[in-house]
Amino acid sequence: MGVSTDAYLFYGVHITEGEDLPELNVTEEEWEEKYFGCFDEYLAGNLKVEGVEFDSHCHHEYPYYFLCVKRERAARGYPEDISPEFLKIDTEKADRLLQEALDQLGFKALDKPGWKLASYWG
Repeated sequence: MGVSTDAYLFYGVHITEGEDLPELNVTEEEWEEKYFGCFDEYLAGNLKVEGVEFDSHCHHEYPYYFLCVKRERAARGYPEDISPEFLKIDTEKADRLLQEALDQLGFKALDKPGWKLASYWG
């Protein structure tokens, strides 16, 4: 018997690889006091572009963060149907929103916008 993981299907871009966080425009004191040293808290408090969300995949101890405009998650052991309609997306608008969010946060994407399939174990 193997180990199963959750699956994410999303249209977006990666903003971190493992523990390497982007440079943040906060002091060390703000990082600890306001965001509790937690990148999730930082993103929740600073991502202001409507229609763009953040999440992570890989593992809860080694998250790879991404920004996305559309996503679906299948929990381990519970397959989800994906309709062709779900995959229809205005890529120009989506790419523009993602770039706006990147600019607003001061981050650079680590890959090009597009559909990504990833796993999450944690």
